[in-house]
Amino acid sequence: MCTAVVALALVAALSSSSLRPPQGSSAPPQSDTSAFVGAWNASLASPGGALEFGLEIEQSNGRTTAVVVNADERITIERVAWTADGLELDFPHYDARIAARWDGERLAGRWTKRAAGGKEAALDFAARRSVAEGAASGPKSERALAPRPIAPGRYALDFASDDDPAVLEVVPVAHGLRATVLTTTGDYRFLGVRSDVDDPLGRNLAFSCFDGAHAFLFRAKWIDERTLEGEFWSGATWHDTWTAKLDPTATLPDPFGLTRVDGKVALASLRFRDLDGVERSLDEGELHGAPRIVQLFGTWCPNCNDEAPDLVELDRRFRDRGLRVVGVAFELTGEFARDAAQVRRFRERWKIGYPLLLGGTSDKAEASKAFPLLERVRAYPTTLFVRRDGSVRAVHQGYAGPATGVEHEKQRERFERLVLELLAEPPR
Repeated sequence: MCTAVVALALVAALSSSSLRPPQGSSAPPQSDTSAFVGAWNASLASPGGALEFGLEIEQSNGRTTAVVVNADERITIERVAWTADGLELDFPHYDARIAARWDGERLAGRWTKRAAGGKEAALDFAARRSVAEGAASGPKSERALAPRPIAPGRYALDFASDDDPAVLEVVPVAHGLRATVLTTTGDYRFLGVRSDVDDPLGRNLAFSCFDGAHAFLFRAKWIDERTLEGEFWSGATWHDTWTAKLDPTATLPDPFGLTRVDGKVALASLRFRDLDGVERSLDEGELHGAPRIVQLFGTWCPNCNDEAPDLVELDRRFRDRGLRVVGVAFELTGEFARDAAQVRRFRERWKIGYPLLLGGTSDKAEASKAFPLLERVRAYPTTLFVRRDGSVRAVHQGYAGPATGVEHEKQRERFERLVLELLAEPPR
């Protein structure tokens, strides 16, 4: 899934002269920021149409905070600031931000994100007050007619551009439905299910989410009683078509059987720079002779961010018993200073205590050259479980995050079983 990295551009300066708080106030935001507090229906101008999500702005003791809402998921925005130009919502761990101003009817501005090769692009952002306070799931006025319902369950999904299978999973939540799409490289996180904002007759569906750096929009229409077809957009550039058929037995291949090891390459031969620029081996110091987990990841990758707290937990629980964890980051720009700074932010965000190294750029062909222990790097993350002697016990491709529910819990259990197996092996 992380192959579709969104490329976004520098935000244009917003004119403070047109910025005014809502509810009729004429004061600048610095003097009356409380006027912005509450629930907003937010959207990005995706090439596929409006990509909707919820935004909640809160204020306490003079401090403004904000939360992104995708169905039952809530993402705290790390930095919220009132500037001379208006409101800025910052996602530093993704090198992404939203800058917006009040134009008299709505918050309007741009979402920007650094992407592969150091390039930047942008999508327009807008937000209006929720009709019902706290209802951040979409404009009620555009949902007068309910869409044809989609039954909770599993659907076998086929992307036109990908030969690998995928699964659409729809589950009930407190205020409706939530979906995700599982693939052989990861999942598409928490997708809110709603009637298509551009279909006033309510005949079609839209699934969407925004996490600060990734903007996913699925549109769907019914073909027959069991079949949906639609289009998919990721960010500003990626587009695909898909079909999905109701199938309770829909599954993916075992993620432990998709990426192979090249037995001619020794783990000890792989060397990468740490965040201070010092070259390190994956088999030196406390790593040597220890059962270990090696994660290939990118700070820009949503599934890698889902996996990180689970690896932190394994490190915390089993470090005293000898387990060692190390991460090798494949970043967007290839500029050491910038990429190292992003990895430090990633480390701080997840309170990581194990070493993180820089492996190179996110391009998979280049990553495969940099990490020849694998016959090919197919996904971020890719997680290796390594025996005490440096041989690879197992390789896991991709990651099923919390949005996948049962699949996520099964995966966590398998990771723990493998760790216990590695720890039980005697030194050779």
